[in-house]
Amino acid sequence: MLGRLLRNGSAGASRQAVAVCQPRGEGLSAVWVRPTNGGFRVESREWSAPLTGQQGRWLASSRVVLLLPKAAYLIRQLEVPAGCESDAAAVIRLASEALLPPDFGEAEVSYRRLGTKKGTAAYEVYLIRRAKLAKMLSLARRLGVEAEWVLPSAWVHALILQRLGGLDILVDDAPGQTEIALPRDGGGLSVRAVPCGLDGLPDPAAAGYRELLECIRSLSKAAQDGPIHVGWTGRPHPLEGLEDRLEHSCVRERLWPQAQGGQAASLTAAACAIAQAEPRALAEASMLPLELRRKRQQRHLTGRLKAAAVLAGVCLVLSYAALRISMARYESLRSRLAGQLEMIRAEGEAVGQRIDQLRVLQNLRISRDNLATLLQGLREATPEGVTYSEIVLAEDGRLRLRGQAQTFQPLLLPERLEAQPMFEKVLPGDVARVKKSGGSIVEFRLEAMLRRPSS
Repeated sequence: MLGRLLRNGSAGASRQAVAVCQPRGEGLSAVWVRPTNGGFRVESREWSAPLTGQQGRWLASSRVVLLLPKAAYLIRQLEVPAGCESDAAAVIRLASEALLPPDFGEAEVSYRRLGTKKGTAAYEVYLIRRAKLAKMLSLARRLGVEAEWVLPSAWVHALILQRLGGLDILVDDAPGQTEIALPRDGGGLSVRAVPCGLDGLPDPAAAGYRELLECIRSLSKAAQDGPIHVGWTGRPHPLEGLEDRLEHSCVRERLWPQAQGGQAASLTAAACAIAQAEPRALAEASMLPLELRRKRQQRHLTGRLKAAAVLAGVCLVLSYAALRISMARYESLRSRLAGQLEMIRAEGEAVGQRIDQLRVLQNLRISRDNLATLLQGLREATPEGVTYSEIVLAEDGRLRLRGQAQTFQPLLLPERLEAQPMFEKVLPGDVARVKKSGGSIVEFRLEAMLRRPSS
């Protein structure tokens, strides 16, 4: 039957590790449950002295629940207008004060949603004296337990009955205390606490036996046919003899093997159900004082802020270190690039000088070739008796000649220059006889273009 409880978890459940603790005298009993792929891993503890760091490691990785026995709280049913669901906690707290006895004092309130019909929302409300709850929380803190949730046992019984289905009675029997839960119409739950437990079964004189017999009889009156299904958590007991006193037979079903009986088995069934509960339902049913919740939230927020500040500081340090490393790399690359640029500049200057030298050599070669060509052409084209007083060869190859002769032989010079392959565009200039001392000479000027050979 426990397998059904493990398989029927809520779709929104977190399936996280849960440690369920319950006060027992001056100590605590606890069960630690961690979900696994195939089910749950379970460990049980009992202690009455503060836990050391080594002993409390299993609590540090769990959501800790303090489970309240039925004797510590009251159960009431309450209906509020259906439009108040968003402010249900405040409305229920105000309305529940009218349900308390005058001498009850200040109370902590939690609730379970039952359903909505005819414009009203039904809730099952759990109430506990604030002083009694503070005493239990103080005991837990003294023993090294900081509870995240404080849940009434009736809420856990309702969760188990809802998960399993088909049970008419749920008996949670642990040494020294027994709780009998009966579902009611509308989804509510009636829970009876038997302080002496069912140690006397099947002794008809035992108080627990009489209480269980009364519950089954009340169910048998309502049932028309078929057996009454009884589910056990904790220490399962035989029900021989009950059928002789009832008109209906009883079907016994166990939630946990008998070898795991006692307080540990009772808390194990509760822990398996809580581990699969929805977070919203847990928050609504928790009876942890609001002031304590705010302090823990503030402590949690402060811790997260400190962690964020530490992370921010680490990020700043890492950013500064990364910046310094990047600057060092940049300086190294800049120095290397500057050296390469200097080398390129030096090599470029050397190449430029070499190019200039080659250009000068080329110009010298061209000038030498032009001069040789010029002299050769003038020697072949110049008539006998003609001399030159000025020969100018410009950079663009333009040739200007100026000379003199005794006769008018310079008139033949343009034609003879045209005949030479190295001259072109011959333009005759002035030809005139000029008197000189003791006689006269013929002076002339002309221009031509020197045809340069293609390189």
